[in-house]
Amino acid sequence: MSDRSRASGAADDLASPGTSAAREGVVTSIEPQASDAFRLSVFVDGEFAFGAQRDVVRAMGLRVGGFLGPGDWETMVLQDEQKRAQEAGFALLSHRARTRAELRRSLQKRGFSEPAIEVALERIEALGYVNDREFSERWVDADAGGRRHGRERVSFELRRKGVSGEIVAQALETRSDETELRLALSAAEKLWPRWEELHPVERAQKLSGALRRRGFSWQLCSQALSHLNSAVSDGEETPDVD
Repeated sequence: MSDRSRASGAADDLASPGTSAAREGVVTSIEPQASDAFRLSVFVDGEFAFGAQRDVVRAMGLRVGGFLGPGDWETMVLQDEQKRAQEAGFALLSHRARTRAELRRSLQKRGFSEPAIEVALERIEALGYVNDREFSERWVDADAGGRRHGRERVSFELRRKGVSGEIVAQALETRSDETELRLALSAAEKLWPRWEELHPVERAQKLSGALRRRGFSWQLCSQALSHLNSAVSDGEETPDVD
């Protein structure tokens, strides 16, 4: 069977050092893989040894007639995995923005090693495709214009995504107290009619609980209640706070 025929049925990925696929010897052929034009199949002493990214093979200086030693093999394994982890990271980011921690977790689920993941994340971050600070600031802005949660809820969500407390705090500073109050009053106005049949005390408790779950402080809950009670006293059923 020719080298090219064996390449078409060869496994795409590099084997780990120490496995039966890892070998040393003379490189006898380097062939494009049939299933992936960006990968090459390398043959050592006439037998398929491994597949690797074209860039990795080029960077390693592999050529037909050259010698592949144990150290070359281990370097090849790591560099190829780093390259594949980086490409997987870009593919994930093409679907939606992610924090560094989210991207790490996704790459871990795909079976990449920690050293490969760390190098891939550093490269992706250096290119500006992952930036927890920018992600957090956009998240805060989008929340104010959409779901309208309080700072505590937004902070919880960002921390759950793996953003550091320092970055979360800095992102939340971009939201003014006036905006936070406006969001709380707007939420209260929409929720208030739900419990119009309840006793005033129970109605107030329901609203406070709902606002707290949305991440608004007790102080803002109190301000919202005072605003609504004042509006009711003035004869308005649902005050306009937008």
